[in-house]
Amino acid sequence: MKKIGNKEEIIVYGERSIQLLQHVIDGISNNPVKSTTYSIDFSRLKKLKISVKKKFGQPCVKCKIKYENKDDILVDRVETADSDISKPDYSILKKRMEKTFKTIGDRLKNGSIPSNLETELFCRNAELMTTYPGYGDNMYPAFLELINEFQEAFHQVDIQECQTKFAEIKAMKRACHHDEN
Repeated sequence: MKKIGNKEEIIVYGERSIQLLQHVIDGISNNPVKSTTYSIDFSRLKKLKISVKKKFGQPCVKCKIKYENKDDILVDRVETADSDISKPDYSILKKRMEKTFKTIGDRLKNGSIPSNLETELFCRNAELMTTYPGYGDNMYPAFLELINEFQEAFHQVDIQECQTKFAEIKAMKRACHHDEN
């Protein structure tokens, strides 16, 4: 597997070619199956090319993937994972969360599961958000519990449970921030 920027190439032979093709079918049919072998992010998919050939008496599948650039919406993983970075200003974090919140909400509304990156960033930023005093401190423990439940539903690839937990998070967000969204 080669990964360069927003492009990825996967080449497999024999029995693994059938597994890759099945993974692609499941992914594009909005019926994602958790795979530890292939890391195709169908929620960001822009283009996918599949080539099937017979080499050395067995099937060979080459899968070229191109993703949409969401770098302007999502913060790079390395940046968010770096614990030495000082805590961002509350308003900056809130804007960042609003973008990922909207993206995740749109995906769930359309019946698809959000990407790993979107979910990871949202949950990490939600935990960071609860470190700011004076913005609904009494609701933080319940909010963090909802975030954990949402993450668990996401890892179980349970779209209905993700939608339910996301609706609960949205309701709590309204109560905490007193906004009309």
